[in-house]
Amino acid sequence: MAYSVTVTGACKSQMFAGWDDCQGTATYTAFKNGKYNFRFIDKNNNVYVLAGGKDRQLDVSNLYSNIDSMDTTIDGKKAVDSQAMGGCNTKLSPDGEKFVYIDCAVSNSKKASFKFRITNITDVVRAFAP
Repeated sequence: MAYSVTVTGACKSQMFAGWDDCQGTATYTAFKNGKYNFRFIDKNNNVYVLAGGKDRQLDVSNLYSNIDSMDTTIDGKKAVDSQAMGGCNTKLSPDGEKFVYIDCAVSNSKKASFKFRITNITDVVRAFAP
């Protein structure tokens, strides 16, 4: 790990149809090898880790991260889908200091759609590797 950022706010998720609440924290972790992931937890404690390795920073306040795999732990069963496709948009304040939202949309290899959105971010905790 190079660093991680955990944000707290209002989280919504969409699996298949309709939006539902998810737990109010999301974590972005960047690794020293250039890979990264976004971690979300739904209201039933299922874990979704969306991972990739190519991102584009359009300007200091907009970052788009490609997602190419998804690890899930649903009802205690782990699964890895290395053929997921999608991306996460991270919006920062104009000065690049404050997180405004993280919005992810991913399809798995079976074409099922997963969306996660965290807004109204009230707290940000940054951690750096020693």
